[in-house]
Amino acid sequence: MSRVSVVGQGKVGLVLSACLVQAGHFVIGTDVNEGLVRSINSGTVHTDEPGVLDKFRSSKDSMVATVDIQKAVRETEITFVIVPTPSNTLGGFSLRYVKKAFQEIGAVLRSKNSYHVVALVSTVLPGSSDLILTPLLEEVSGRKVGDGWGYCYNPAFIALGEVVQGFENPDYVLIGESDEKGGDRVQAIHESIRQNQAPVARMKPIEALA
Repeated sequence: MSRVSVVGQGKVGLVLSACLVQAGHFVIGTDVNEGLVRSINSGTVHTDEPGVLDKFRSSKDSMVATVDIQKAVRETEITFVIVPTPSNTLGGFSLRYVKKAFQEIGAVLRSKNSYHVVALVSTVLPGSSDLILTPLLEEVSGRKVGDGWGYCYNPAFIALGEVVQGFENPDYVLIGESDEKGGDRVQAIHESIRQNQAPVARMKPIEALA
């Protein structure tokens, strides 16, 4: 099983972490909220999403949380980014939190020797991956996508109150991949947690509307 980092431990990120833990992966979760990080590490975290706490209890030694994104990326093989993308004044989605996370991730990719996948789950506007986010990772890391790292847009089609169901029994899995190797790894993660035979659609990030 993989070592996975999940950037953002809100309603969706925390559920993904729980599903990954139950599937046998080791997870490092990160969040800017120090109180949330402490509650995850102490086992006192609370969520209204059904089934999440039971998953953590069944595999309590398989996850740690930290505010240090760079540490999480250094010590894992794949990073899922699930941070807020609030609506902006132009009617789109703000990328300020995604950019901040990607700057931290890119700093680690600059010197990391092993291949690493960055998978964005947060909702973004079409073109964001190719025009803004991949170039940002390339600039900060000093390496082109495919040179030691891959990028995927992997949106989650879920409803609050049914987030576990959305990950474990999705209608379909969408992977917008920069390279086949990265797409393979993201697909393998989903296959480890999903319980149905949902179809998997793999394409370029721009084709996945990112």
